Amino acid sequence: MLATLKRWLTPLMAGRADSGEEAVATSAALVSADEGDIAVFLTALERAELDGASPWRLGGEERLEALRRALEFVVRHGVWPQLVGQRIAYWQGQLLTFRTARGAPLGMLLVCRSAPESAWQLLFFFIVPEARGRGHGAQLLSAACQRFPDAPLQARLPKAASAAQQCLITTGFRRQHIDALGMVTYELAQVRQDMRINAGNEGEH
Repeated sequence: MLATLKRWLTPLMAGRADSGEEAVATSAALVSADEGDIAVFLTALERAELDGASPWRLGGEERLEALRRALEFVVRHGVWPQLVGQRIAYWQGQLLTFRTARGAPLGMLLVCRSAPESAWQLLFFFIVPEARGRGHGAQLLSAACQRFPDAPLQARLPKAASAAQQCLITTGFRRQHIDALGMVTYELAQVRQDMRINAGNEGEH
C-alpha cells in the first residue's frame, strides 16, 4: 500500500516543485543591490577564482578589501573606479541583484560603461550555487537586456568560465574573439530606442 501511495504522490509532488521553481523564476527581478549584497558578490567572486572563472586575480585580503570599497562606491554613487593605463577613470557603474519576491538573491551582476553612448561592460555575473541548473543565469542576462535596451552589452571572461559562456550564448550574445591571455569577448548588439521609433514611423507611411 505504501508503495502504491508513493507512486501516486511522487508525480504530484514533482509537479508542485516544478511549479514552485517556475513561480520563483517568474517573480524574480533585477534590482539595484544594497551594501548587504556586497558580501554575497565577493564570496561568488572568490569561488569563481578557485575555478579559474574570475575576471580578476584577487591575490589576497588587500585586493579583496580594495574591491569591496569599489563596490561600496558603486552602490552609493553609481560610479565604478576603472583602471585605464596608469590612472583611475570614474565610469558609470551599477551593481544589481537578481532577487525573488521574497527577497532572496538568485544572483548578481556588475556592469559599467565609460560614457552614456558606450557599451555596457558586464564585468562579472553569477547565480548562487543552490539556484544553479534551472536556467536562472539566462534569465538574469535577459533581465539585464531589458534594463539596458539602448546600448550594446559586452562581456569579457576567462575561457574556463564555461557555464557563464553558455548563459551568454543562450541569451543571444555572440562570441567575438579570444585574446592571448585566454579571455573571451562576447557582445550582444541592442537595437537603439531611436532606431525602433524611426522604424515604426517609416512603417506608418
